[in-house]
Amino acid sequence: MEDQISNFELLSRATRSDSPANALVLCDQILADDSRHLPALELKIKCQWRLGQYEAALDGLGKALALNPYDPGYHFLKGDCYQNLLCYGEALDCFERCRQGDDPELAAQAEVRLKGLEEWQSGLMGELLRSQPQLAARFRKDPGEIQKYGFRPADAQMTESVLARLASPSMWARPS
Repeated sequence: MEDQISNFELLSRATRSDSPANALVLCDQILADDSRHLPALELKIKCQWRLGQYEAALDGLGKALALNPYDPGYHFLKGDCYQNLLCYGEALDCFERCRQGDDPELAAQAEVRLKGLEEWQSGLMGELLRSQPQLAARFRKDPGEIQKYGFRPADAQMTESVLARLASPSMWARPS
């Protein structure tokens, strides 16, 4: 009869593993025995992230946040998963939550991610509004509506400045 390996030993093997896929299997064994085993859940989420399994990692992050809702690292990783899934509005919300956390180093990293996403969205929004005059006219009437689509410009005045530049027909003309 084979001795049952303790969850501690399984977690130790999972953490030493060079393979995220192997570590994931070991974490699943632990979680089958104890679904609230937070270290195994954290390692499983990180392995899923490394393997590009972002939806699965988000499911695990939901469980981890239910057990420990104030951990800014969970919010950061959740934002990263959303960003990799092209859910930029959700990513911004998660990075913002992380930035407001009590870990200054992680807050600084979240600030960098926020600024990068906001600047990228500002450029994307400018291109979108230049190429879609009807959309530009709609957003000119209600600039706040842009945020309903997950856009959060880097500068609060950015929406108005982009719309003002688009008022000029020369902005829509193709170069010859």
